[in-house]
Amino acid sequence: MTNPDRKVWDDVLTHLRTHHPTLFRKWFEDELEPLPLSGGTLPVRTRSSVHRVYLNQNCLDQFNDAIRSITGALLSVRFLEPGERVKPSARVVVDHGASQGSVACTETSLSVNPDYGFLSFVEGPTNRFARAAAQAVADAPGH
Repeated sequence: MTNPDRKVWDDVLTHLRTHHPTLFRKWFEDELEPLPLSGGTLPVRTRSSVHRVYLNQNCLDQFNDAIRSITGALLSVRFLEPGERVKPSARVVVDHGASQGSVACTETSLSVNPDYGFLSFVEGPTNRFARAAAQAVADAPGH
């Protein structure tokens, strides 16, 4: 993990420790391996499948809140199984800058969490119109 990415991870843990003290566990520091930011996500490798399931069910919203709060960007955390590989994607560059500890994120291209695409969207009678509108925007952005 590069130094700027390591700083983001350390800040995520600090945010969790401060804003969600009852959620924070010591093993977050020891058992989780943050990987470089990629495609709008911070992949975090867990040491066991049990940890991954626990984090996805109980902590994902708080981790996402933490990374968005400290970076000011629409980033998300993705927990990976032990040995699971990260798909190559656009690289996110985090600049902690010298100006009053500010954090700035820039991406080489716009990306969306792959779990939130049209292929995995479940359409039902109550969201048909919303899906059609979103698909139209995706097909012709800016029109």
